[in-house]
Amino acid sequence: MEHYDFRSRRDTPNELRTFFNKVGWAYGFMTDVSYVLDTKNNIDYMLSATVYVNSDGVVNDSKYDEETVGFPFLKQIGNAIYEYELKRKRNYHPILKNQVPKYEERDQNDTRPSIKNADN
Repeated sequence: MEHYDFRSRRDTPNELRTFFNKVGWAYGFMTDVSYVLDTKNNIDYMLSATVYVNSDGVVNDSKYDEETVGFPFLKQIGNAIYEYELKRKRNYHPILKNQVPKYEERDQNDTRPSIKNADN
């Protein structure tokens, strides 16, 4: 099963990043805790949710409603909170320059082979 967080990866613009994301799925519970960072709009926030996706009530039968209940719920709540955060008036604005990772550029004179595609 692929990694999932509040916002669908396909819908996420480059400036919106999710840091410190932790998911947990067990016995009909789906939990996601995320720190969301939007460098374009200068917003950041923490969001957590747990949803019970065990409509038959039988624990440990591997029959859960993740696809029909859990994922859609997490996506909808993630999008709703993000839209709210875009419009919310703030008394204090975050300083996000320290939150954006700066990746080193490869030295042009470095002739060692590099890995371009890694399957992690």
